[in-house]
Amino acid sequence: KAQLILNALASGVDVSVDPERGANMLRLYEFAANEIRTPRAEGVANARKVLRTLREGFEAVRAEANELE
Repeated sequence: KAQLILNALASGVDVSVDPERGANMLRLYEFAANEIRTPRAEGVANARKVLRTLREGFEAVRAEANELE
C-alpha cells in the first residue's frame, strides 16, 4: 500500500514547472520507496523521516498556496 501511495505522489510531480525541484522531489520519493521495499526497521524509519519532513514542509505553505489558487 505504501508503495502505491509513493507512486501516486511521484506521478503528481510536474518537473516542467521547476525541473530542479521536481527532480529533487522524485529522488526523495524514490529514496523512500527503496527504503520500504526492503523489510528493515531502519529502512522504514528512514522513509518515515523523509516523508514526515516533506509533509511538514507542505503544511507550512498550505495557507499561502490556497490563497494563490
